[in-house]
Amino acid sequence: MPDAGIIELIKSYMNDPWLEILIVIWALGWVAKTTPFIKNNYVPLVLVVLGMLLGALLIEFSLNGVLAGLVLAVFAIGSHSTVKNTVQRRV
Repeated sequence: MPDAGIIELIKSYMNDPWLEILIVIWALGWVAKTTPFIKNNYVPLVLVVLGMLLGALLIEFSLNGVLAGLVLAVFAIGSHSTVKNTVQRRV
């Protein structure tokens, strides 16, 4: 059973819409890469559009929210690529 302090820490972070968008984009990117429904070439485009929509819905319904979602999606895509390339080099 996980420590109650860790669970409370995770709950407090999940109240942050920025972190929620980042986690959702990362997870959906992983799912999209492992399923044959979306070609790998289109996954970044789909994630950026989804990030922009989530930014408008969860952060702020304005251009600032859309841009924040765009930046979070690009960050999630870039960080996934960095981790993937690092793991492949070690193996």
